[in-house]
Amino acid sequence: MKSLKSAYEIAMERAEKIADDNMTDNNDLEKREEAKKILATYHKKKINSDELWQDLKDKNDLKLNVLSQKLLIEALGLHTNDQQFKRIKEGVLAIESLKSESSSSMVEQLFDSVKELQAKYSEEREKMKKRLEDEFENNSQVQMKPVQTDDGKTVMKLEPSIDENTKKRLNDMMNNLEEQSSHMLNQLVDKLKSVVEIN
Repeated sequence: MKSLKSAYEIAMERAEKIADDNMTDNNDLEKREEAKKILATYHKKKINSDELWQDLKDKNDLKLNVLSQKLLIEALGLHTNDQQFKRIKEGVLAIESLKSESSSSMVEQLFDSVKELQAKYSEEREKMKKRLEDEFENNSQVQMKPVQTDDGKTVMKLEPSIDENTKKRLNDMMNNLEEQSSHMLNQLVDKLKSVVEIN
C-alpha cells in the first residue's frame, strides 16, 4: 500500500512539477520559491488563514497570490484528511478575498465537489474491502504454507488462501476505482486552478 503523504509534501512535490512545466524566467522561479516559503509556514501551522491573508496582502502581488492558491489546490488528494482539506480550502478562500473580482462562490462549489468525490471514493473503497473479505471467506482454501515463528524458525502451517485469479480480479477493481477517482479529482483540481487564475 502506498504511504500517505501530508498535504505539505504533496504541495511541494507538485510545486516542483509546476516549476518545471510552467516557469520560464527567473522572476517566475523567484515567485515560486517565495510562494513555497509562505505555504510551508501555513502547512506547518505556524500561521493561520488570517495571517496568510495578511502576509499576502502586505506583499500586494497578484501573481504571487494566484501561484500560492494553485500550490494549495495541488495539495488536494483522494486521501486528504478533513483537517488538511479544511486548511487548504480556508487558505485558498482567504487569498481569493484579496482579489478585486473574487470567484469565492465558484471556489466553494468546487471544493464541495472535491469533498463529495472523496466521500464517494472512501465509501466505494470500503465496499470493495468488504467484498474482498467476503470473497476470501467464501472462496478461500486451506493450504500448507511456511510461517515464521516468534523465535525465527520457519514451520509449515495450515493457512487460508485465495486463488490468484480472484486476487487479481479484486486487485484490478481497486486499481480501477483509484484511477477513475484520481482522474475525476484531477479534473476538479484543474477547474479550481482555472477559476483562481487572473483573467
